[in-house]
Amino acid sequence: MLSDLGIALLYLLAQLSFFILVIVLLVLSIKHKNTLNKLERRIESIEKTLNLSEGEGKLLPSQIDKHFTEDIISAQKTKAPSAFSSFISWLKINWIMKLGALLIILGFGWFLGYAFLKNWIGPAGRIALGFISALIFLLIGWQRIQKYFVQGSILLLLGSTINLLTIFSARYLYNFFNESVALTVIFLNAALISFVSVIYKSEVLSTIGIIVGGIAPLLVRSPQGAEMPINAVGFFSYLVAVIIGSLWIVYLTQNRKLTIIALAVVAGYSIPFLFSTDTIPYSGKLIDLLPFIAVLSFLFFLTNTLEFLKSEKPVADIITSGGNGLLLLLWLIKSLNLEIQSIIISLIALIFVILSYLIFSFTKNIKPFLTYVGMGGVYIATATSIELVGPALIIALTIEIFALCLLVYLVTKDLNITANLSILFLWPIFLSFETIFSSDWRSKDYGVFHQAFFALFTLALTMLFLGIFFQRQGQSQSKNIKNIILYLIAFGSAYLYLLIWRSLHQIFTVIITIQNGEYLATFICLAIYTLIGLISYFVGLFKKISALRIYGAILIGLVVIRILLIDAWLMAITYRIITLFVIGLLLLMTAFLEVSRRKNKI
Repeated sequence: MLSDLGIALLYLLAQLSFFILVIVLLVLSIKHKNTLNKLERRIESIEKTLNLSEGEGKLLPSQIDKHFTEDIISAQKTKAPSAFSSFISWLKINWIMKLGALLIILGFGWFLGYAFLKNWIGPAGRIALGFISALIFLLIGWQRIQKYFVQGSILLLLGSTINLLTIFSARYLYNFFNESVALTVIFLNAALISFVSVIYKSEVLSTIGIIVGGIAPLLVRSPQGAEMPINAVGFFSYLVAVIIGSLWIVYLTQNRKLTIIALAVVAGYSIPFLFSTDTIPYSGKLIDLLPFIAVLSFLFFLTNTLEFLKSEKPVADIITSGGNGLLLLLWLIKSLNLEIQSIIISLIALIFVILSYLIFSFTKNIKPFLTYVGMGGVYIATATSIELVGPALIIALTIEIFALCLLVYLVTKDLNITANLSILFLWPIFLSFETIFSSDWRSKDYGVFHQAFFALFTLALTMLFLGIFFQRQGQSQSKNIKNIILYLIAFGSAYLYLLIWRSLHQIFTVIITIQNGEYLATFICLAIYTLIGLISYFVGLFKKISALRIYGAILIGLVVIRILLIDAWLMAITYRIITLFVIGLLLLMTAFLEVSRRKNKI
């Protein structure tokens, strides 16, 4: 337990720290307010100019245009004041009052320290003195803010800070009050700040009000009750009330950034329940808290959706929607039974998809559409991952990503966005590494057409189809789209060639089991790759499709490199000679095609 002098010094230090924080926040607020005042004066000047031109007829339209141009150039040349100059400007306004407030805080803190040291004031008196001091500052601040916003804000925040510190000391040091009473007092304290912020449209006060309401549960738990089970139901009930108030402030002030702060409060309190349940003294089940999370998620989504319908640049709402969706998903995974997880998550995914289409139909704004569709895709992929594993999961994810790309293209008709979504194939590609080396390729039980085969086949076919589809959508394509097309065709081809390789090797080494079957399979694969490369090269040459011609040349080059570096040294002598002769003849025969092409050209 701290000594009385230590308590007094801690009390004083906390007051000074918050006072400095308030100064910084108000400097930023004043900076924005000064900017608005300059704009208002400029508008008044323009109005006077317009009235003069209408009443006296002294200014011609060209002169008015010149006046506007000069104002714009002057505004562009005017540099925003630095933080230091803003602070100096703020100090010049009512500097005597600010100095007096600082001296009062210092004197009050030293008086309390001396009084505590001499034991003039007992625990109850100390708490009462804190509440009385806070009330005095709040009343004076409320009276002053009606005429002088800066002065009143300082006094209100000063009184609010003393109130919070008094409650914290009463609970932590002396175990006064119960949690409900302390929580109610802090909530009313935050409600007062929020009320003032709405009346005077202060972003700083709104932010402080939400933060104070959010951190209240941290201030009301005494050290004696730290090991007792948390009343999580009552705690989350309070959190719902705080978020409702916060979103109401957002509605009244139209400050969308406050939704991010409100969501951060919910996420901050959710983290211990989601990731470290062993370290929190909570004996209940997380599913009991899920209704509160569902209500909070619904409130955020309702607020964001309404804003999407009327805002052209809903950046804050997009961030909140994505964060809210991920937070809800974590709660569903953590609290629901495994048997019903995928069903509930899939239903929510369906709601996301339907909602995204409706919002796009009304607003034609692509950002909220992609936000909700993306969240729906994450939910569907999560539900799929819960139900399936191995090759079945790869097939399902590949089909889902393909369907998502197709849906986005059909709704938006934007090829660039659709092509960028194809990066999601990296997920099934990563999962397919285990399938490539699956034991199915060494088993006679399922033949060639087993789960691993169909997983690779689906992945190869889907990426090739999308690459060709994007290629056929027009010639005026950006460099980004051309690169994505190249990647899709390259990866799709690689998986197709890998499928041919694994299938032929399985046929000749596992199913038929002939002598030197591995060398025969390798020879056939290299011959097939060479034929595909030659066909691609000459079709591209005759049709003047440079991408196809380059593709064929690269494939032929890779075959030759593999023969010279690997197969020519590992194969049995018979298969080595056959491979070199056959591949060499295939390449040699292209001379006749070159001659034929030149004759036709002549």
